[in-house]
Amino acid sequence: PGYELGVERDQMENFQHGISQQIINRTGELLTAEGVQFSSITEIGHPARTVAEVAEKGGFDLIVVGSSGHGQT
Repeated sequence: PGYELGVERDQMENFQHGISQQIINRTGELLTAEGVQFSSITEIGHPARTVAEVAEKGGFDLIVVGSSGHGQT
């Protein structure tokens, strides 16, 4: 993804990470204002494999996954 456009992998990952941090920061502000505790993890990789690895390593019972452009944060 992106290679055919002349974009290097690290450039694409840095861009994706920056956008995700903006969304997480805004969501965190909204949750904190309502007294909701939360934590976040940002990973870039194959979606199914990455979610499964994070869930297993963290022992989580709930994972919320966002997708750009499919609703408001």
